Amino acid sequence: MKAEMITHPGGWRLLPPLPVPTVSRVPARGFWSGHHVVVIGATDASMYGAVFDPAADAWSGISYAPVAGRDGYAAAWTGAEVVVWGGADGRGQLADGLAFDPSIPSWRQIAPAPLSARSFPAAAWTGREILIVGGGTDEGSHFRDAAAYDPSADSWRSVPPLPVSGRFSALASWTGAEIVVWGGVASRDFPVDGARYVPSTDSWELVAPAPVAGRMEATAVWSGSELLIWGGTRRSEGGPQLADGCAYDPRSDSWRTLAPSPIVGRYAHGAVWTGDRMLVWGGTDEVPGDDLPRGLGDGASYDPAADEWTALPAAPVVGRFGPVTVWTGEEMIVWGGCCQSVYGPANFVDGAAYKPARAAGSTP
Repeated sequence: MKAEMITHPGGWRLLPPLPVPTVSRVPARGFWSGHHVVVIGATDASMYGAVFDPAADAWSGISYAPVAGRDGYAAAWTGAEVVVWGGADGRGQLADGLAFDPSIPSWRQIAPAPLSARSFPAAAWTGREILIVGGGTDEGSHFRDAAAYDPSADSWRSVPPLPVSGRFSALASWTGAEIVVWGGVASRDFPVDGARYVPSTDSWELVAPAPVAGRMEATAVWSGSELLIWGGTRRSEGGPQLADGCAYDPRSDSWRTLAPSPIVGRYAHGAVWTGDRMLVWGGTDEVPGDDLPRGLGDGASYDPAADEWTALPAAPVVGRFGPVTVWTGEEMIVWGGCCQSVYGPANFVDGAAYKPARAAGSTP
């Protein structure tokens, strides 16, 4: 299908800023609890957790963890807590973990994992356990090993290693029956292969190679039948960022390419699934250098049934990359992201909510 600059109906509203005084450039993470947006992030001194109530349009539950801030960590929502593991602080890679309970709100340390210290492992929640797989170190290690954490028992078990090359910054998504792991960065390349972990058999199955270039910092959303992957970067190679995408059907172990999008290629953007389409917003199309990359403030909507894209209306906030992006069942919340300034704490603490028109399932 040809990309067309048709604006998708719907509207934006501003969100109140989060009252966190000092926020670093480390991207925050966000999850939908069923009633609230749960955000975790880092200040210069520690990790923090906060809760946003879209109905009340208010923040609450700000709690600081008794550990230094970190980047490159794995995080997943269990239905009761956000579990964080690994990453790196100013001293190097980490092998510990902690959990934020937004209902209290408070943090707790979790049991030690049977994995070595690393950054940018992939993570996904199965409904019972969190799978942590892969990751890397500053010294150039790329890991294949994996482990599963059961928050109800505060215990870990080892999982068979990935049947493909070790990698960091891979995508990991739960389909309801298996976790699909794809892409990321291996020792010498950006692989197009992947694997599926099946918890019921504690085993992996290979995934057919994707019909697009390998990449990192893409987004992936599960539609109920396909894993929709879009954007990303091969930034070590320079050149434009990626504006293409593909969809994986685990039932047939097959891929299809997505229609061209009406927005420029980017990475570090956000994406959500609304129930009938994928919304993409923010990110950056520049390679980091001496200056901070510019943030993008546009977005688009992809309808997989029609294989068509439409542009979103302009947002009422400044463009940014690495924003928290969460679907509430009615709205896409975008919050935070980088960057306000080259100097000092730079993450934004404001955000906006986009609500598609009621006829979101039809092509405008």
